Amino acid sequence: MSKQRKLYKKAYERAKKNGIYDPTSIIIHQEAEIDYYRQKIKDYETHHVLTRTQEGFTLEAVPISIPPNICINFKQGDILTHKSLEWYVIKDNETTIDLLPTKVLSEELIKKYVTDEIMRNGFEVRMADTIRPISWKDSFIYKVLLPKIKEDFKAENVTLLSKEEIETLPSEIKACGEWYWTSTPVEYGCPVECATRFAYIGASGDSYTDWGGASGVCGVRPLVSISKGLLEEE
Repeated sequence: MSKQRKLYKKAYERAKKNGIYDPTSIIIHQEAEIDYYRQKIKDYETHHVLTRTQEGFTLEAVPISIPPNICINFKQGDILTHKSLEWYVIKDNETTIDLLPTKVLSEELIKKYVTDEIMRNGFEVRMADTIRPISWKDSFIYKVLLPKIKEDFKAENVTLLSKEEIETLPSEIKACGEWYWTSTPVEYGCPVECATRFAYIGASGDSYTDWGGASGVCGVRPLVSISKGLLEEE
């Protein structure tokens, strides 16, 4: 069996496992349908379905929607393009994939998402507009910025990685040439629930906790979790 045929066969099996097919129906995979495996997966493919009815059984051809990228397995560090941005793959979750932009979000995107000029400076964003201690979930980025990114990218989830999560990544992924925020509040260099400072990552990928005041500005690299079916084929 060719490598391509194996990939498409795996896509068929994974789609079936994840409930794309009606559980009340029986998929009859005939030898004549083997061409399905050798063809590029399209948005809709036709399969023969045997359905139980009051009169007995009916056999009909029905369109089944299969995400075109569901058969592709990615590993951490792979680079792909989606929504005109370049991303590192952080984790493949089979039907969804966690992506981290290779660079901080551009000034153009930040202006689109952050309409309050006080909360941004070029491509950089303030974590908060206050000097009082706050938690990550009380921050401007969590409450205002991330929901807009989630909506724009039709994402399952959007967050910022914590300082500890970023420190486990390879140096080529951590470093992006600009400073950017983490989701970790810190006081005196130690993570806490609420703080006036947040850890950030330097341009070379080193983490800092010394003076990342929440009312200061840094770049943003959101971790975006999207359905693999949304990935563009590029």
